[in-house]
Amino acid sequence: MQSDVKLVKAWSGGAAKSQANGCGHLDASLAREQGVFSRFIFEDQCTGETFTTYIEPLAGLTRHPEALCLDKNADKLGDRGYIVLGQTSETCAHALPSRAAFRAPFARMLVFDLGASTYTTPVGADSQRWFVESYARHGFAVSEYYAWEAGKHDPVAIWAEVPGDLKPHYHWLNIPATPDAESMDNPWNFLRAIATPDDFVAVKLDIDNTPVETAFMEQLFKDPKLQALVDEMFFEHHVNVENMWRYWKTQKEKVYLKDTYSMILQLRQKGIRFHSWP
Repeated sequence: MQSDVKLVKAWSGGAAKSQANGCGHLDASLAREQGVFSRFIFEDQCTGETFTTYIEPLAGLTRHPEALCLDKNADKLGDRGYIVLGQTSETCAHALPSRAAFRAPFARMLVFDLGASTYTTPVGADSQRWFVESYARHGFAVSEYYAWEAGKHDPVAIWAEVPGDLKPHYHWLNIPATPDAESMDNPWNFLRAIATPDDFVAVKLDIDNTPVETAFMEQLFKDPKLQALVDEMFFEHHVNVENMWRYWKTQKEKVYLKDTYSMILQLRQKGIRFHSWP
């Protein structure tokens, strides 16, 4: 992959363009980059008409393609410019008229952020701000944002960071996200209680605790009803890959990059737009 300069540039350039011009320009620009992006193909069971939507490929470290050369491109380690988000809202559908025919408008945009830090965390760890602003560029205002953060923070300071228009929709839980299947502190139980199939649901899992993250992922794999509620998901899978040893200290782990590829592929095949999170 390091030698495929043209493909790397097409990936990073196409993804960056989709993030910047999400409102109505998501898939039209990516369709021209044949052989670079992976895709979902949907079929209307009534008419037989098909529709293709694109997503970043399974390649490299499943993060920014230039991160393979970490000694040269250390700034790309946490760069999210490789991610291709999945939806353009009905308000933007004038540019993609066929897209609107394949789904009804979503009732709500729900984000469940496990390992959320704070809203104004420095760039690279600012998942909250990134999701709110990125989905806004795709025409979506977040209806409800549920954020779990185990690190202790001053609630007054946390609240002061949140934009005013988000505050009526913002839920910051300063407790660990527990994988206990019977606990209502388990975010999956929150999601089951709150979300409906008519909502667009995005989930991010990055709490830097491998046993807990593994438990959450196992619960998702075992529950088809839960899978059906999740539209888009982001997860940083810590595995034994030499490029990341200096950061993850995973030299003795028995889980490898091939397992990341398999996990992402299986969940994409179940209909979830699944992304590796940097």
